[in-house]
Amino acid sequence: MRKGRIPDALTLLQTQLQQDPHHSDALYFAAVCARISGSFASAQEYLSKLLALEPGNGRGLQEQAHLYRDTGNATAAIDAYGE
Repeated sequence: MRKGRIPDALTLLQTQLQQDPHHSDALYFAAVCARISGSFASAQEYLSKLLALEPGNGRGLQEQAHLYRDTGNATAAIDAYGE
């Protein structure tokens, strides 16, 4: 991801998630990659799975706020950043 190879990173993360669908780090980073790529529905799917497994996951909650922000839902983003 750091080198800007988001599609490659997402492919590797999806492979990891096929082997372990509850891998919280892979879910988080897949959500980040999907959001950065503009695949907002996919990002939300990854986040929903992550936050169902770990409702208090700080990185997941912050990523949810970023997703709200990037999809133009300022009110939800502000609320989410406050959590």
